Formats: sequence, C-alpha cells, structure tokens
Amino acid sequence: MAAARELFPQGNRFGVVAFGVGRRRVRGEPSREWTLTVYVRRKHERPEYPVPPLTFRVRSGWYSIAPDIIATGTLPRSGQSTLPEFEGLRIGATVNAVAPGGTLRAGGVSSLLTSAGSQEPQWLLTAGHLFERGAWTTRVFAAPPEGKPQVVGHPRLNLLEPSTGGLPLDAALVELTPAGRALAKKTPPLRAAGVALDSWTNTEVRMLRPTANAWASTRTEASLFDVHFPESAFGPVSLAGLIATTSAITLDGDSGGALLTAGDVPKVLGSCSGALQPSHSFFQPLAPVLERLEQSLGVRLHLWE
Repeated sequence: MAAARELFPQGNRFGVVAFGVGRRRVRGEPSREWTLTVYVRRKHERPEYPVPPLTFRVRSGWYSIAPDIIATGTLPRSGQSTLPEFEGLRIGATVNAVAPGGTLRAGGVSSLLTSAGSQEPQWLLTAGHLFERGAWTTRVFAAPPEGKPQVVGHPRLNLLEPSTGGLPLDAALVELTPAGRALAKKTPPLRAAGVALDSWTNTEVRMLRPTANAWASTRTEASLFDVHFPESAFGPVSLAGLIATTSAITLDGDSGGALLTAGDVPKVLGSCSGALQPSHSFFQPLAPVLERLEQSLGVRLHLWE
C-alpha cells in the first residue's frame, strides 16, 4: 500500500480516487486472484494518463502487478446535506453542526466518551470533516425525539487539523455542555462492549444509520482502503487505512455514525467518513483515534455507554 500511496496521491493525474486490495473482477464477477483495486470516475478508451502497473519491492525482489480498474461514475462523498430526525444522544444518534457563518451539516455520533474514574459522559465523537478548519465556536445540536434542538457541545479537537500531529484521522472530539450531558443520561443507550482494536477486515458488521434510525448489515472488505474525498466542510481530505464495506450502506447525513461488530454484545469498529456509491461505505477505525486523543488530552478514555 505504501507504493500505491506514493503513486496515487490526492489529485493524481491518473484520476484514481480510492484504492485497496481485493479480488480481480472478470466480467463483473470476483475471481480468485488478489490484486490492487483502483477506482476512477470514468474509464476512457484512450486515457491521457493510463493507470500504470504498480511496481514494488519485497525483500530482495521486485514485483509488478496490473491494478484492477473500476469506474464508479461518481466521486467519493463525505456527505452532510440531509437533515434526519433527532433521537437523543447515544451511539448512532443524529447531531447537527452549525458553523459560525450559519451553515448546518448533519452527522452522527460514533461514541460517547468519559475519562477513567468518571461516571459522567464528557465528550462525543463524530466525523472531523463535518467541521470547517479552525471552527472551534461551531455549535453542535441534538434533541430528544420530537423535542427542541439544544446546544449539546462544541468541538475540542479535530484530528484532521495538522496541529494534532501524525496522519489525518477523520474524527472530532466534541466537549459536551451540561445540556448535552443531561440529554445523554436521559437517552436509552445503545450499549457497546468497547472499541475493537482489530478485526476491521473481512468481518460481519452492522450500523444504526442516523438518517433512518434503522439497522443496515453487510461485510467489510479484505483490506483497508485509502480514499481521496474532494469536498467536505474541512476541504479536500485524503485518508489512509479506512474500513471499507462490500456495499454502500450510508447516505448523506450518516457521517460520523458508528460501525459495529455483529452479535449481541457489539464493539465499535469505526465512524463513517463517506461513501463511493454504490460499491463502498468508508469508516475511520476508532482505535487509533482514541490513542491519538489520549496522547493529546493526557487522560485514559473509554466508552461511557
């Protein structure tokens, strides 16, 4: 993947918008052969810059593979346009981020967090791309079902900001207001057994979609994907190591919503970063997010619910 990242950065001349390891498709059906799958918006009979073979070194030998090129017809979207109904404050609930200029963007909650030794919900996690650069005065709204929206928090850290250090991670930590903490405690929780540290690929997953307040189930791909999102509130975003589902299960307004493992006692795998319709939805793994947040805050974090 390191060689692919070097060859296909954001805005690359070949038009590659996402890539990951998958089975080569023959006449539309997956074969037994594994290869690098790259996604472009359109295929052309005579492209100005054809997607080249990928050459890389393993130990003392050099290898070259021809990527499987798939045309999507669309660009990856980190959508935030629809306005779903509020369902309180819990994993999978809807929140609205209202920027200082008044622009409203809908998203979801991937988790509620607290620090070690505390019994109170202190923060919520959602997608970093819902927020403009440096927009620390953004107000985050939520409400009980059929209730009046109220300010439940303000962004404390956005891991897309270069100042947080390391590779960009699509996650924002929102510090809860007293109203936010009260709403979280009043909302029936969606209980999770913690954050999954691995098992991000080739596994059964499900999501309580914020836009529909309904469950969607699918599987994850056999590898993590790198994706270039050309537009978001934050601006163009390139993300590495995203969980990819084998079909798109998210819509505009689901950004930040939680992807969970299957079973009666699920763990949180990641939060929604966007989709490439109709083939994939993409999720930021939460384990590295929590690690980065703990380093920044100097405290141990765990799920409140």
